[in-house]
Amino acid sequence: MGTQGPFKYFMSLKSAGGAANRYWRFRMKKAAMVAMASLLWCAAALAQAPGTASPPATQDFVNKVAISDMFEIQSSQLAIEKQADRDTKPFAQKMIKDHQKTSKELKGLIDKGNVQANLPTGLDSEHQRMLDELKTKDGRDFDVAYDQLQLKAHQDAVALFMPKPATTRT
Repeated sequence: MGTQGPFKYFMSLKSAGGAANRYWRFRMKKAAMVAMASLLWCAAALAQAPGTASPPATQDFVNKVAISDMFEIQSSQLAIEKQADRDTKPFAQKMIKDHQKTSKELKGLIDKGNVQANLPTGLDSEHQRMLDELKTKDGRDFDVAYDQLQLKAHQDAVALFMPKPATTRT
């Protein structure tokens, strides 16, 4: 890290490309996973308090998280099947492991009744389209598309946990 400080160090990793870029994205995904677990526990608490959370909002959140996990798992399994470059395979394996874990945790919260929602059984049309498009690619084109989709999925997951601006009624 040297004298440049942690922020500049991580920004240099982000712009470095290849394995350094994947490492940076992995660290950010891990932070998002922790945030997701925390938010799910908060959602569980709100779901139990009468009148404080609307069931459709909880169901919508669960759908988005579960579909995100399914997409990350399926696209990463595809990366392994397609024999992506040597940096992509360990990253894909880690994504499968991490997202299977968060999927299991989410299912556990629902099964125990801590979150009142149903898990989706498959990808939505948007994620299925992205996966189908990824299946048509090979070699370098696949690696680039996979990296871009992983980055988009990460950004979308982080956005799920960002506070929404309060709306006021006039």
